[in-house]
Amino acid sequence: MKQKLGLVCALVHEPRVLLLDEPTNGLNPVSRREFWGLLQPLLARGVTILMSTAYLDEAERFGRLALMHNGRIVTVGAPSAVKDFVRGAIVEIQSSRARHVAGVVEELVPGCRARLVGENVRVWMPTGVGLRDRIERALADAGVSVGSISEVEPSVEDVFVAVLGEGHRDGLQEPSDESDLRIR
Repeated sequence: MKQKLGLVCALVHEPRVLLLDEPTNGLNPVSRREFWGLLQPLLARGVTILMSTAYLDEAERFGRLALMHNGRIVTVGAPSAVKDFVRGAIVEIQSSRARHVAGVVEELVPGCRARLVGENVRVWMPTGVGLRDRIERALADAGVSVGSISEVEPSVEDVFVAVLGEGHRDGLQEPSDESDLRIR
């Protein structure tokens, strides 16, 4: 409620630019969605919104974003350009034993980085060549059954967590258009 009140107070004078510093931090999912519902009409009216957030799923909604790592801007661009910035492959594995699956994959498929996303495991590999087959084989050899394994498009969170979150640069490709994407 406090964030909504702050937004309403900021809108009283009908600004052309709105600066928001982590406005949804600490909100429950329903309140976050309602807050975004308040922002959409502002964007439609041409209000420029500059917003910081730690919620990378929110960053997917931005027209342009800057990803920061260790206090430095690493890449700037539209969310689609940031997602294209990753090379390799990302595979999602559905399993009721996600934690075990992540451990097996990281142990048996060298070069992979696995992370838990709910009851799923998302696995990134820099080369990505035959990743799904390698994972299926490794899990079968370990006697681990899973619900499904599918290659997925990267999310902004995948870019950050799988590559930048550990300070690795081997999963990044050089930008194709420097006006759209910058590396610092």
